[in-house]
Amino acid sequence: MQIREADIQDVEDIKNLYLEAFDNSEAELVSNASIADTTSHIGIALTLSYFYNTSNFSMNVEITSASVTDKSVIRQMMELYQYDFSEFTKADLNEHGHFGYPCLDNYWVELNRNPFLIRVNDKLAGFVLVHQNTYFSNSKYHLAEFFILRKYRKQGIGRQVAFNIFDLLRGDWEIYQAHTNLVAKKFWQNVIQEYTAGTYTETVMENDGWNGIVRCFDNTKFPS
Repeated sequence: MQIREADIQDVEDIKNLYLEAFDNSEAELVSNASIADTTSHIGIALTLSYFYNTSNFSMNVEITSASVTDKSVIRQMMELYQYDFSEFTKADLNEHGHFGYPCLDNYWVELNRNPFLIRVNDKLAGFVLVHQNTYFSNSKYHLAEFFILRKYRKQGIGRQVAFNIFDLLRGDWEIYQAHTNLVAKKFWQNVIQEYTAGTYTETVMENDGWNGIVRCFDNTKFPS
């Protein structure tokens, strides 16, 4: 079950859509999803909260549009994210001991950027950054950054967060993975294969802009 951004009008209707969507998920839904309005300059007013069981315990996962007051939180988590990726990017710390992320401020200035925060049991668990400055001319959304804290990985959280972000933003997507990041390549191959039922394209890029795989799909025609 998919959700179009234009359909975000009736809270109860959306709640029912997500309850149906979870019927076929690998996690067992144990209480109602809670969707409430938030305020965002980017026009997305959504807080998605859901409970599910893993093999060990139940978790409440919440995805919210990140406000400008959340920028410092994402900036801090970005350092953890950049640390994880430094193995592949070979990035160095600056003289202040930070990796930095020069374009982060743009997510609260430019209307074509969408920042999200992820919480698990009310604790910060990651973030997602999406923008529309795409490489391919026919693409609409570029998944710029996707970060889940290590303690919450391999529990189905990243998969479900990705599904929900895709459902919220309808259009042609492009998702990049570096050749050297084998874990990310496997994760996104599995997620995109399942989400699209195999209806995606895969392009190998080896140039100055990117050295890796780009997987693309269009979810505008997916069942709603």
